[in-house]
Amino acid sequence: MLAESRLTKAERALVEAVRSGAVLEGGNEIRAELIRDLLLGRHVDRPDPRGVQLSGARVVGALDLDFVQSPVRLRLADCEITEIVTARSARLSALDLDGSRLPAFHADRLRVDGNAFLRGVVANTDHPQGAVRLTGAHIAGNFEANGAVLTCTRGPAFMADGLHVDLSVFLRRGFTAHSDDHHGTVRLIAARVDGDLDLNHSTITNSAASAVSARGAQVGGNVYLADNFTASGAGPAASVVLHSANIGGMLLVSGELSNPGGPVLDLVHTRSTSVYLDDRLLCAETCDGRRKMRLAGFTYASLDHTGWERWLHWIRHHTVDYAAQPYQQLAAVQRAAGHDAAARRVLITQQEDLRDRGDLRSRPWGKLAHRAWGVVGGYGYRAGRTAVALLVVLLMAGAAGVAAGQVPTSPGHYAAERTKNARAPHTPCSLVEQVGLGIDRGLPLGATGLRDRCDLNTATRQGQAFTVLIWLLQGAVWALATLAVAGYTGLIRKIT
Repeated sequence: MLAESRLTKAERALVEAVRSGAVLEGGNEIRAELIRDLLLGRHVDRPDPRGVQLSGARVVGALDLDFVQSPVRLRLADCEITEIVTARSARLSALDLDGSRLPAFHADRLRVDGNAFLRGVVANTDHPQGAVRLTGAHIAGNFEANGAVLTCTRGPAFMADGLHVDLSVFLRRGFTAHSDDHHGTVRLIAARVDGDLDLNHSTITNSAASAVSARGAQVGGNVYLADNFTASGAGPAASVVLHSANIGGMLLVSGELSNPGGPVLDLVHTRSTSVYLDDRLLCAETCDGRRKMRLAGFTYASLDHTGWERWLHWIRHHTVDYAAQPYQQLAAVQRAAGHDAAARRVLITQQEDLRDRGDLRSRPWGKLAHRAWGVVGGYGYRAGRTAVALLVVLLMAGAAGVAAGQVPTSPGHYAAERTKNARAPHTPCSLVEQVGLGIDRGLPLGATGLRDRCDLNTATRQGQAFTVLIWLLQGAVWALATLAVAGYTGLIRKIT
């Protein structure tokens, strides 16, 4: 504690300002130790609830607020603070550092009973723990750092893992953060924000890792990454990581995201009530598929102003690898809205993507069979195709019967002729009988009975050849009939 007799004129004026609730303005030089004493209730028996208020001052020395419990607020506006400010495990009524310049602010487990303002703060450091650090902190009001400029070369610019804010977090209106650290620039991992998370009009960059990482964050309201929001990252991690985040409102992304070494957006296992992604996010000047995102496990109730066809295009051409869930989710949303045709289109595209990027790539025959199934039956989502194919094969069987009735085996005899049960045995079958023979042979079930009067002569090579041909057609009829039934009942779709 500073002795009363050692206080300077400016410091005595600050003591009187705390007693009366006034703001001490001007270019005064104040020792950091006095600020700590005043927050602890020293020098003033009954401090005004407005607390310690300095504007335009120069604070010298280490401002150590660790474990300080104070019923009054701290306001250092437009001040120059010469050393790192620490407030670990402290509790303050309110905090306001608007417009101040300082090396860094480290306040793990800080508790603020009201709002915490770092608007316009400028912090530049190479400290490995970051420029602004609020790990595990709890702020009962809003947290605002609008217009702040944070730079850290060896650590995150804004480190707030486990932060809990009862209202909203605003990092907007010119908020700028840069880091060269592999831990990321702005970190809100496992943070809880009961209101909105707003990063509109902010610029966040990192030369080695993610620009924004909010893995596992819980946001009760909306997440805004729009209106001139810029995030530039590097490496395999996405520029913006919202992996496993839970968003109670809308996720709005319409800024400029870039990452030359990996995806721009990670929404793996993220949950949101609604989502809007601007076209320019992935298809800026051209849509060449180079900008990617991760979507596996992302769930939402609606696409807010984002057309399902555009979303389908992104899943197909702008995801890092194939995953079934994004297609299933989009189809479920379309089906819930009554757009069954759109849902079928989505699921057919899923099968095409599975063929091109899924496990089928390592199985050439499986890939070929999958492609054939798509052509014949639309992967079970266009069963009408299968019915048409079944009809075509039956017509081929009828044509085979006609052909057999035209191929001679010996003078006056043909590969298909009347049987001994007919009125004129061993004579040529009529055209109707030949067609009926082919269909009768091709049908797996439900024979027409024509073979009692007209059948293939299997004692001849020609008759045997036509028998084998019709067996093959019969097998095709079996397969197509099975697929048609499965397609109409949804069995194939349930399996795949």
